[in-house]
Amino acid sequence: MPTDATTCYETADASLFTLFDTGKDGVYLLPYTGLLAAHLPTPTDGGTEQMTLLYVTHTVVITGTNLTALLDPIQRGRAKKIYTGGDKGKANANNPTIRALKITPGQDAPSQ
Repeated sequence: MPTDATTCYETADASLFTLFDTGKDGVYLLPYTGLLAAHLPTPTDGGTEQMTLLYVTHTVVITGTNLTALLDPIQRGRAKKIYTGGDKGKANANNPTIRALKITPGQDAPSQ
């Protein structure tokens, strides 16, 4: 994990895979070709958000704040690494903060 605490993701001009560093549960490397959908519902509890990424082989659930900022790099295939952290917006109010990354085998579609 980088020592720069102002972000919780890294980008590249193009990335074939995204590396998810969960901390205690290890590292997952998932291909963009396996990404089926992303879902980010409107937050209901004062700012905490939960983004779900559905892959062919896994489901990734990202919990944090300002997760909308992750949509563009994910959509453009530029999210190289995503990990817990961030500075809770101290350096920039638009920076996302990731409190938890949960990755499970299979596809668990987000509930409506």
